[in-house]
Amino acid sequence: MKNITMEVINSIDKYKDDIAGLTLNLNKMFESLLQVIGESNEVEWIWINDINFIDRDGRETVIYHKNAKRYKHSMNHEMCLKFLEKYNFIISDNKIIVNIDNVKSYCSGMGKCYFENGMYTTISKPNKKKFKDLGCVDENVKESLRDKRWVFR
Repeated sequence: MKNITMEVINSIDKYKDDIAGLTLNLNKMFESLLQVIGESNEVEWIWINDINFIDRDGRETVIYHKNAKRYKHSMNHEMCLKFLEKYNFIISDNKIIVNIDNVKSYCSGMGKCYFENGMYTTISKPNKKKFKDLGCVDENVKESLRDKRWVFR
């Protein structure tokens, strides 16, 4: 019996680092999920990095997803921003929080921010510089350079 117990202990020790690594990875994965209310009023889980932007509609927080669906969340807007800052979310307008990683381009002239799926949202004048500083592509600059027959590669 003593030998079997030692074998079990040795086996556990052998895989302890693997188990700890797996546990850590699972914890990180679940940190990147957000519980929301879907369009059919059912609870769903979505990946935070799949959120394009978040808007405040009265007392509701509305999440606009890459898949073009809208979700609701109960977290207040200020708390939402504080929580999402570590995932590269910034304020683009008074009540809009944008996932900067999902921004395809922005138009400084029109004050709009565009995403891959065709969605767009507004950018307030004071926040336009943030988008430029973060390396987002300005559609106004592209257009003016195209007019001068510059080639983009």
